[in-house]
Amino acid sequence: MALEDLALDWKSEAVLVALAEADGEATTTELSTLTGIEKNDHILYRFREKLVPAGLIETTKGEATDAPIPPTVAMLTDSGEKVATQLRDQDRRALDVSERIEQVAADVAQLESQVESIKGESVSEDRPAPSDELNSISEDVDTLTTRLDALWEGMAVMRDFIQEEHDVDLRAYKEEHEIETREPE
Repeated sequence: MALEDLALDWKSEAVLVALAEADGEATTTELSTLTGIEKNDHILYRFREKLVPAGLIETTKGEATDAPIPPTVAMLTDSGEKVATQLRDQDRRALDVSERIEQVAADVAQLESQVESIKGESVSEDRPAPSDELNSISEDVDTLTTRLDALWEGMAVMRDFIQEEHDVDLRAYKEEHEIETREPE
């Protein structure tokens, strides 16, 4: 099946690429972290409505954990692997403005998750880490923080441009669609 025939949105594409990068199998929680898509419902929707019907993934229930509902596990099919490879090889397709904003917001959420993960790793160590390791972690945090700030600044510029050029109120759009954001610091 040709990639063009699938008409996948960016979230579906992100899930496929993340699955490929996770060796073909991941839970919804893992995919949320890998893609920056914060709500598992958005990932489950892609499973049910787009990826399973297209034969790109198969899903099963994972092993029971402390959570009341076992996680859903997605596995790439052979077709899904081919499409994920095409997606990784292809340049980003042109997205409309709202999709670009959603993608940037997901990228920001993913970076925030990585920063928190790095901070958690450095704090949760039972033994003090060697100074080289601490320096490396500190540099990673600084790099991610810088990238995160740049993304927020870019989103603010995009927001201002859209509001001026298209005379739209994005705050009303955000509230209407229940989009979670934060103002740049």
